Amino acid sequence: MTKYCIKINKKSFYDPAECSGTNVEYKNDIAVIGDLRIDNRAELQKIEKLSHTKSDVEIIEFLYKKYGENYIKKIHGAFAFILHDKLNGQLSIARDQLGQKIIYYLVNNNEIYISSSIHGLLDYSAIEKKMNLNRVIDLIAHTHSPSTETFFQDINYLEPSTIIQFSKNKTTKKEFKYKSDIHLNKNLKELFYESVTSIKGENCGSMLSGGLDSSAISIALQELSREKIQSFSVVFPELSPELKAMADEEKYVKEVIKKHGMHMNTVPVSKFNFIKNIRENTAYFEEPFMATNTYIYEEVFKKMNEKGVDIVLDGTDGDSVISHGTEIFRHYGEKFEIQKLLKSKKDYDRIRGKKHSALSTLRTIFSFVIMPRLPKWLFIQLKRIKNTDFLYMQNILLNKAFRKTNEKLYKDAEKLYNPKKSFNNFAEKAHHMMVYNSHWDDVFNILNIIAKKYNVEIRFPFFYQPLVNFCLSEPVTNKTKNGVDRYNFREALKEQLPKKIYERNSKSNLSPIFTESFMNIDPNYSNEVFFEKDSPIYNLVDQKEIKKLLDSKDPKKNLAIIYTFFSLYEWMKKNHFIVTID
Repeated sequence: MTKYCIKINKKSFYDPAECSGTNVEYKNDIAVIGDLRIDNRAELQKIEKLSHTKSDVEIIEFLYKKYGENYIKKIHGAFAFILHDKLNGQLSIARDQLGQKIIYYLVNNNEIYISSSIHGLLDYSAIEKKMNLNRVIDLIAHTHSPSTETFFQDINYLEPSTIIQFSKNKTTKKEFKYKSDIHLNKNLKELFYESVTSIKGENCGSMLSGGLDSSAISIALQELSREKIQSFSVVFPELSPELKAMADEEKYVKEVIKKHGMHMNTVPVSKFNFIKNIRENTAYFEEPFMATNTYIYEEVFKKMNEKGVDIVLDGTDGDSVISHGTEIFRHYGEKFEIQKLLKSKKDYDRIRGKKHSALSTLRTIFSFVIMPRLPKWLFIQLKRIKNTDFLYMQNILLNKAFRKTNEKLYKDAEKLYNPKKSFNNFAEKAHHMMVYNSHWDDVFNILNIIAKKYNVEIRFPFFYQPLVNFCLSEPVTNKTKNGVDRYNFREALKEQLPKKIYERNSKSNLSPIFTESFMNIDPNYSNEVFFEKDSPIYNLVDQKEIKKLLDSKDPKKNLAIIYTFFSLYEWMKKNHFIVTID
């Protein structure tokens, strides 16, 4: 991850100051500074007749000179960078389509600061370090924020697939999309292998869980490599037989190893101290973080570092990009195609060993035909009755002084989760939301930080833009067939996948480990966080509602929000912030 912090004076835009020793090198009055990985290098080299020796920075400079502002539509990959046109006095900052890299900015009077880190901005600007209370409230109510504000006042991040252009007289923000016809005749398998080819590097390994996604990545990487690759698989030797059966996938991993002959590295994970992990990682994170399974990644990254693996390919989140195809149920329900709905749901349940009855038929009709047609207010009331309105349940944990009104709570949720475009049907909309409205950029940022801690770079093959575009364009009827989910992907890689994985319809469940730990939280620590008056978050929360949550013996209670509070508490302590009531 490249570190940089640049300052530009809005009055001139001609001479950037180097805030952090960043080497600003101009070529033909153009400078590109940032964190760059262009994934369609081969395509650009062919179309533009570029030398294979050109760096990513040089490619950006070339495209900008040739295509002007449209240069950004010619690339895809993982990037967050600054482009400064010294001759024309223009500056732009851009972030990749899915947010695999991050960039922050601050506008203060006549100066613009841009950095790869929040602390870069705080260290080199004149602004005072202050907590952004609005973002803290959003964290509890929504986890994410409907704005681009960070947890530090006046500092923003650039959202994915966005470019901001600064000039002397105006500032414009635009969304952009990668545009190319070169992939139109390629099939799913070709695009998947193209993705792995484009992002793999020297000393590259894979995370292999035994699921469909990680197995496919590991197999493709092995087939594209001259030597045996290093694969890394988590095992849970100390779990009870019951929990081990839910979480451990070693038998599936061995099928992949047996068929494709890669090196197998097992990474044992024992019971984990989440509180200790949050405290240790607060030193590495600039903002509060919500990542309940990072302890597993940490153990894998440690092992990779020992083995000399520099880059790891990970299956986050193939489920969303490929899609299980279960959106077909509501697709049929909204079209009122009841027979197709009941058959597809019955087939889906049969494969998973669920018996059908008259009651399950009624539930299917209610869930996918009636519920989507209910008025919003009635839909919300039903969720409250079923204790599934997590927005409401999280919002009431806040002190009344900071709680959002119901109107604002759901209005902000609309901004967060509703796409700003129209669709032909529900299935298209649902799949688009899984990819672009699930805030994968936050996940990428967390995993990038944890990987960097162990000198490893993590890359995500399923978020290769042409592959994403192909999957989103596939009709939902290709994604599921006769109850088999992810049907198109299984069929595309049928010859490569071991039979057990090709036919597998289950997933490992890591939540029991998390649940077991968080159902037995140290009461002294909980008291320190929520109930001691000198706690930085004491005034933020409603102690009565928090106590009800902590005292509940229901293993399905919202444990993730407790983790969030702990992370927020440690972050506020680190930065000497405190919530007060005026």
